[in-house]
Amino acid sequence: MTITTKELEKQADELNRMKPLIGKLKEDHALIQAKLNQFDDYIKTFEQLNQDAIKIKKIMDDSQINWANDEKEWKDVKEKLATTSLKGKVTLNVGGDKFQTSVETLTKEKGTFFTALFSKQWPLEKDDEGCVFIDRNGKLFTYILEYLRTGEVHFDQKNAILRKSLSIEAKYYQLNRLIALLGLFPGSTLITEEQSYKLNDFYGNTNQQWILLYKATKDGFDAASFHRLCDGKGPTMTIIQSNSNDLFGGYTSVPWSQDGACHSDTTAFLFTLINPHQIQPTKFISNVRFLIISFVIQLMVQHLGEVVTSIFQATAMLIIRVTQIFLVLSLTQLEKARKHLQVL
Repeated sequence: MTITTKELEKQADELNRMKPLIGKLKEDHALIQAKLNQFDDYIKTFEQLNQDAIKIKKIMDDSQINWANDEKEWKDVKEKLATTSLKGKVTLNVGGDKFQTSVETLTKEKGTFFTALFSKQWPLEKDDEGCVFIDRNGKLFTYILEYLRTGEVHFDQKNAILRKSLSIEAKYYQLNRLIALLGLFPGSTLITEEQSYKLNDFYGNTNQQWILLYKATKDGFDAASFHRLCDGKGPTMTIIQSNSNDLFGGYTSVPWSQDGACHSDTTAFLFTLINPHQIQPTKFISNVRFLIISFVIQLMVQHLGEVVTSIFQATAMLIIRVTQIFLVLSLTQLEKARKHLQVL
């Protein structure tokens, strides 16, 4: 079949008329695709918002449960108190000594002996005069009540027996913050109470209290932060915990600095608290210090990459300040540590 020129021209005209339509279809397709992409974004956003809403709802539910528990605890306290005192006042008989205070004062801290006492958890024990009886040392309770009222406790810091007795009472009354205040190394997470007494024995003052000054998780892990807070602060005791939980360190009266110089120190010593050789806590005195320095450096190399250090520094008033730092030692830092240990 032969197609004439006229028919070809007609087909060409039809194609020319369709070209704009094809272009329009392409534009419409692109617009539809953009709308679909936008819709997909809306769906993803909605899904994320839905997940966030679920999390927020859970947080709110948990908060409401905690609030309800706190409200119930306080309601129980008030109900129990109503049977023993007037207008929030309560009289305690502690080992024969009488104390008058308020339930608000006694229950400031949550989860203590007193919040349990004035709730329905325990029956109240009363003496013949209707006072709430607590079978503990009344003289020591004077300090406990002072702490509950003011948040502080004042006593003769040189009296080691009194400090120990107060610590026992604080543990009995479950006053965790007071326990920390009475500790020789408050804020330190590296050593036990027994180890703290051993370190003080090494130091030469069994009742020395230490105060946390620097903690890398709070103040920063960088060397600049450490030196900013530690340089020139006086004598230091360094405690190192390895990644296998060995505990060792040393004391020097030479202040920390960045000068890289070597110094002599006749009072310096090294010690071990926990070690893989089952050696009892030991203080290594000056006549073997160079040997021990080598031992410490070897341990630091052995546990390179995960070493925890605490530095405890003394002031002129003999109140020891504690500097606790967490360092990942590089070879450069190890060389600096070696230079510091050379003071021994």
